[in-house]
Amino acid sequence: MALFGAAIVIAILFFAREVFIPLSLAILLSFLLAIPCTFLEHHGFKRPLAVLLLVGLCIAIVVTIGWVVSAQFYDLAGKLPNYQQTIETKLASLKTSPHSTLGRVNQMLQRTADELQAPDPKEAGTRMSGTSGNAPVTKPKGEPIPVEVHQPANGSLGALKGMLASVGKSLASGVMILVVLIFMLLGREDLRNRVIRLAGTDRMDLTTDALDEAASRVSRYLLMQLIVNCCFGVLIGLGLFLIGIPNPLLWGAMATLLRFIPYVGAWIAAAAPLLLAFAIHPGWAKLAWTGGLFLTAEVLTGNIIEPLLYGSSTGVSPVALVLAAVFWTWLWGPIGLLLSTPLTVCLAVLGLHVPQLRFLHVLLGDEPVLTPETRFYQRMLAMDRHEADAIVKAFLKDKTLGAAYEQLILHSLTYAKEDLERGRLNQERETFVLENVSQLIEELAEDEEGRTEQSSEERPDTPLSATELGTFVAVLPAANRADEIAGTMLAKLLALRGVAVRVFPAIALKEDVTEVGMNGSIRIACISALPPTSWMRIRYLCKKLRLRFPGIKLLIGYWGGTDNLSEVPESLSSCTPDGIVTTLDEAISALTSFSGIEGHLQPLQAEEVQRQAV
Repeated sequence: MALFGAAIVIAILFFAREVFIPLSLAILLSFLLAIPCTFLEHHGFKRPLAVLLLVGLCIAIVVTIGWVVSAQFYDLAGKLPNYQQTIETKLASLKTSPHSTLGRVNQMLQRTADELQAPDPKEAGTRMSGTSGNAPVTKPKGEPIPVEVHQPANGSLGALKGMLASVGKSLASGVMILVVLIFMLLGREDLRNRVIRLAGTDRMDLTTDALDEAASRVSRYLLMQLIVNCCFGVLIGLGLFLIGIPNPLLWGAMATLLRFIPYVGAWIAAAAPLLLAFAIHPGWAKLAWTGGLFLTAEVLTGNIIEPLLYGSSTGVSPVALVLAAVFWTWLWGPIGLLLSTPLTVCLAVLGLHVPQLRFLHVLLGDEPVLTPETRFYQRMLAMDRHEADAIVKAFLKDKTLGAAYEQLILHSLTYAKEDLERGRLNQERETFVLENVSQLIEELAEDEEGRTEQSSEERPDTPLSATELGTFVAVLPAANRADEIAGTMLAKLLALRGVAVRVFPAIALKEDVTEVGMNGSIRIACISALPPTSWMRIRYLCKKLRLRFPGIKLLIGYWGGTDNLSEVPESLSSCTPDGIVTTLDEAISALTSFSGIEGHLQPLQAEEVQRQAV
């Protein structure tokens, strides 16, 4: 049904384009003129007077540009015969010798064309056999004689009629655009209210936001594009004047107007100056300078000036703009190409604010549709370590290592553990994800340690120094390799602060927690668990640690598992931990407090655990 509805809409837009094109142009101009119209109204002008002044100014600008362009064309037409000799000389210089490579290629192409145009030998033989000397060929009796009917040429009168019809159609469209534009500017509040009423008053916030954002984006885009294109035209006109191309004012104005056509407008404007540069000078210097001028101006404007002025003001991705330009050009021709960006902006805004059209925002918008952690995990699933590293590097440009561990890798490990529990990961992907995430954690920690050593700042005091306290922090995974990797991140962050940490492997803990090399120097332990996890396993580890080390400080890191913390106190009632944390920062703070240097933290009672869990 959705595809059928889209096909109906596209058909209506195509067959009713004679109406929709002037209407779209009028709406586009109303967006552009709404800002100066409001400015005039705020400075004492009545609305009808402000609208008439603006529309009259636009008409005057169009008439002036048309008069200047016509005068320049008339002047250029008078100069063209003077360039005939130069053109003939330059064309003669392009002729190649028959013994050169280009000459041989030209002869080969000419022979191929002659062979394609040669008559069929069988047909030629048939015609020869039907003739005897100079006797004419007679057709057998009864065979019809072909008759061709030729219409007399219309001559200049027919051409004049066609030109008048084209001019009349353009004038009719222009008058329609002006009328619709005037009434839209005069009654823009009434139109806005009618749109709100049509959309429904129960969600006026969505309608208001959509209208305001669409008007703001389109108006800002059109105003900035007008300024950029005017600067582009001035630069082209001045450059052509310095190069010596005739009528630089004409070509500057054409460059300004044609550059409103996305992607191809500037190169269309460059065609005539390049032909003139070819015609007016015997050498090739002017042609090279003219081409270099347009290329430099377009590259600077498109890649530097435009991104600085209104880079992402449209809110539409570059790929969507290109596809929209192709679609609207196919639907409405050159006018569709001109209107493609504003129309696509309006569709993207509708998708942003209307839930039923959310797919438009996903398809057209320039905002990332996947979070960094989702993109990172997706690249790991695709076994693309290179792009995954690029995502991490881009994240670290304005984030800390702890934030990268917390927001990127920890969330990705949670996704991986969920897929493992549900059987969605095969052995190859499971191995790749876990091993490469583990390697990435090590590499990021080494890079951070190298930057820390090169900095001039002194390392902060170590709250859990093995030399001062004769102990270290033990990090124990709750169940599997993913829990172990999560605990490794905590250990790396603590080690960067000078803390003595030891991470015990998950495979060793499957036997007995008391038989993995632990000794009496352990006074602080952290159990690392990623959701989903088994609280029975965590309770088993807590009991074993309490029995083996009666005075131990015990912390549970349930990373990112805030949804199920209400179940924790009841599950761990027989072995109350000294703290439960859900982030790496909280774990570092808690372990620092347990050290005794920054104050001793008393064991939490059951009601305190309940409060923290809530």
